[in-house]
Amino acid sequence: MKRRLLSLTLILALALTACTAPAAQSSAQPSADPSAQPSAAAEVDTSKSLSEHALGLSADEVVMTVNGAPVTAARYAYWLGYNCNYVQAIYQTYYGRAFDFSDPAMAEALRGDAHNVITSFEVSRQLYEEYDITLTPEQEAEVRAALEQYPDEERAALLKAHGITEADYLEIQSDVFLYDNLIAAAVSQPTDEDIAQYIADHNVFGVKHILLKTVSADVTDEEGNVTQTAEEYNAGRKALAEELLSRLEQADDMPALFDTLMEEHSEDGRDGEGKLAAPDGYTFSDADSLVGGFREATLALEVGQLSGIVETDYGYHLLLRLPVERSAVEADCYSALTTAFLTPRMEGAEVEVLDGVAGLDVAAFFKAFTDYQAAVYQ
Repeated sequence: MKRRLLSLTLILALALTACTAPAAQSSAQPSADPSAQPSAAAEVDTSKSLSEHALGLSADEVVMTVNGAPVTAARYAYWLGYNCNYVQAIYQTYYGRAFDFSDPAMAEALRGDAHNVITSFEVSRQLYEEYDITLTPEQEAEVRAALEQYPDEERAALLKAHGITEADYLEIQSDVFLYDNLIAAAVSQPTDEDIAQYIADHNVFGVKHILLKTVSADVTDEEGNVTQTAEEYNAGRKALAEELLSRLEQADDMPALFDTLMEEHSEDGRDGEGKLAAPDGYTFSDADSLVGGFREATLALEVGQLSGIVETDYGYHLLLRLPVERSAVEADCYSALTTAFLTPRMEGAEVEVLDGVAGLDVAAFFKAFTDYQAAVYQ
């Protein structure tokens, strides 16, 4: 949950303007590549800190609290600048144009998202202390190496351009390790009861199917001559489905014959060698979008039971309901347990945003932010 830096608020705002971009991977690590910074710098006094230039506030001035813990202007500017850079990069990459930070809805979403990220970060820090979570020696060495990869002068520019100290950088980089260590310590692996509850709560089911596809247009040869009308072709597929169903209903070992017939006849997607994409079947939950009728027909079956002929927009199906294997849902169940552990703490945090940044002009901030970075790297 806290790994996702773009919140649903911001994604919704983007969607409302019909400009949603594909998901991008993100990292909280600042870029030290001057080519990634704006090419021209306005007149900027770099003897001041980034927060002084972009927010008009000293680096250590408190602008927000999370459960009473102070958030400085320097840290606030870092996260808001990070979010702005992230959105800007998406727009430049996918649309070839700059993002409009002056749009009031976008500005509000960006501020809100920055507050969510800061809250997540601060609550996590408090949880690390509560659970006595620290870095392993190997993790500490990796975090230190991430900073020491830069020569001294480049490292100094990196930190100054993002308005953070070396201690800030190390703390931000440590978070991904500390978070994983926290979850490992605080969230137990799912029990059988947890798995059963997850399956019930999310309507998880297993299924194999033989699919005989139908068509909506007449079947033609290479010259375009009709060889079968759509009605004739589809009638043939239904007749085959009826034949296969009859064989399965009379079989001594129905599951084994089902696998054989599925391999011989199913049109449910195959690889380049003609092998079925899912010979062991599927595991679906209520989060999966399925063609109309498929879910309902499967859930009407007992585990191990064969369906009759089920017609959907894809064609004719023969369904065999399967038990849900623990391995198919264990990771998702653990993720749900993690969310259940974190959500009350994140949503229950007492957050106060002080006057200095409450109604911040995001467009003006980001211009000042990028001008400052350009001046540092000039």
